[in-house]
Amino acid sequence: MPKSLFYSGVVSCGLIALLLLGATPAADRPLPASTASMEGVRAVLLPLTLLLAVVPACAILLRMASLLAARNLFASFFAVFSVASAGVAASLLAAARLRAAGIVATEAASTFVATVREMELAGTYLLGWFLALIFLVLRPYFRFQASPILAALVYIPMPLFFFWASSPLITPRFTFASLVALRAVMSLLFMATAVHALRHRHLFIEVTNLRELLDMRVDPTGARPPAMSLGRDVAFDS
Repeated sequence: MPKSLFYSGVVSCGLIALLLLGATPAADRPLPASTASMEGVRAVLLPLTLLLAVVPACAILLRMASLLAARNLFASFFAVFSVASAGVAASLLAAARLRAAGIVATEAASTFVATVREMELAGTYLLGWFLALIFLVLRPYFRFQASPILAALVYIPMPLFFFWASSPLITPRFTFASLVALRAVMSLLFMATAVHALRHRHLFIEVTNLRELLDMRVDPTGARPPAMSLGRDVAFDS
């Protein structure tokens, strides 16, 4: 992984964590007229920041998925699928928010604004689902490379997502609270991912030689392995 992409990915994970903490739906809290101009600038800067941060953050997660391949190949492929889907969903969400800001700026018909807002909400559901799926699939990586606390924390986003998605049908007054809790947990996971990647930068920056996965281990005693010991002379066999 190139150093420039790695460090930009660490910064992007931190930015996404801050965006998850600071960004709240505009429809959930009305703004005074004096801050309308600042809200317009914020409505443009936030999706632009998200667009810039998506690719480096996905690169960090893809590198974690590649490191997981030696232990769990299926989870690694599933993590690659989830990261790619989350990247597309985040890009579509940022594009929808940019379009909504442009429609409001040109004072177009309210019908188009409502349509774009619905697309934005659907993109938020899609992004929340794939983000929860990413951290759940990467649990073996957090278990072996990070800490048991993070390995247990990755279970929380999925139930929070389902509670948030179903709260309008069950308890509408808890919709905003469940969304805030989901964003807080996601923000903590992204910040923990950035700190983990920075502390273990050698795992991310060094080149992965695929032949090392098939090379025989060196036995200091010089003993030859049994002829039928399938899988015992392969690296990362533990």
